[in-house]
Amino acid sequence: EPLKYVDYDKNFKLLIAPENFGDFSLNISFKLAKALKKSPKDISDELIKYLNLPYFENLSNDGGYINIKLGNTFYKEFLKELLDKKSKYFIKEPLDKKIQVEFVSANPTGPLHVGNGRGAVIGDVVSNVLKSRGYEVEKEYYVNDAGNKMDLFAQSIRYRYLKNFGKELEFPEEGYAGDYIKRIADVLTEIFKDRFLHYDYKKQIEVFKILGEYILLGDANSNIEELKTLRKNLKFDFPSILESLRLFGVYYDNVFFESSLYEGKLVKVEEDLEIPERLSQVLSVLKERNLLYKKDGAWWFKATQFKDDKDRVLVKATGEPTYTLTDIAYHVDKFKRGHSKAIDVWGADHFGHVITMKALLEGVGIGGDFLDVILYQIVHFFENGVEVMMSKHTGKFYPLSDLIEKVGKDAARFFFLMKSADTHLN
Repeated sequence: EPLKYVDYDKNFKLLIAPENFGDFSLNISFKLAKALKKSPKDISDELIKYLNLPYFENLSNDGGYINIKLGNTFYKEFLKELLDKKSKYFIKEPLDKKIQVEFVSANPTGPLHVGNGRGAVIGDVVSNVLKSRGYEVEKEYYVNDAGNKMDLFAQSIRYRYLKNFGKELEFPEEGYAGDYIKRIADVLTEIFKDRFLHYDYKKQIEVFKILGEYILLGDANSNIEELKTLRKNLKFDFPSILESLRLFGVYYDNVFFESSLYEGKLVKVEEDLEIPERLSQVLSVLKERNLLYKKDGAWWFKATQFKDDKDRVLVKATGEPTYTLTDIAYHVDKFKRGHSKAIDVWGADHFGHVITMKALLEGVGIGGDFLDVILYQIVHFFENGVEVMMSKHTGKFYPLSDLIEKVGKDAARFFFLMKSADTHLN
């Protein structure tokens, strides 16, 4: 009779019982007291009469809380089912829900370092847990093979190449200073001699960008054996990055290249501006919703209407799409592929980008709830007791592959999971 007053979503709560009071505790009598006009203790006395189930060894009333101690019958049946099903015991029935988890997605401009390893294991474990709960999960790596990072990579190679011929010039701002850049430039000097020396700046960057993309991403049609050998020896081209992750126990279902967002026809946004079709589609939706405006020659998204701290540039005055525009186009693509939820695993330094992405998802009509972001704090790496700031730009980092080789993948994965993602790891 009392149970007809129960709203199970609101009233029913199964708690872990205090030590020496059993296994579980129910608070339901406190929720029923007002409706029944009885004390929680009296209600619990009444309910216990109906909870005498074979799995329960003992039921007690502690001031209105119903404490439950599980009996041997429960444990025998649980262990029998566990031994029969083994790991399948924890896998629930398939759910009609497709979730995409994107993680690591490090710029392919150098080796994966131990900091990337933390994001890798978090993303992999989250994916595995979701799969065990019955969700259809797709693990994806997003390759930033377009835009500023690749330009900086090309500029850094150019700097080293020209230096081999005695040219003194200023090192690119935010360029890559690692020894591996020098090795690349040395091999290119050996192969091509001074062929690029007299090219103008624009053509030099174009050439080194093409060569850099080959070194990083590979090209099955290349017949330059020296470049193939260079890629093999450097061990940080994209296939090698994926191999390092496989050694770490991380396998991806899909790889998405940022450059694919630039493929297809160019669409005229205004008289003097054409951008790739998939990017223009985002602008069109925002324009229709009156969420786009032009100022100082650039196109801005009204992000402040969605609680962002400022409006965001999507297309620069130069006509160049920003990273923010390509990123929202990428997330729109995730939605169009049929995912009901996207989970991104990012370093904590991307904190400010979360609200911007959610604002843009609201702006294009998908909704901010489509995206969940797990932020993880950086890994502090110490060498001889002194902290070393890891960065591909400075060339100081400890490769993930070296860590796996020294301690093994299981020990490394366990270490990364010892602390929650929101705490720093030394």
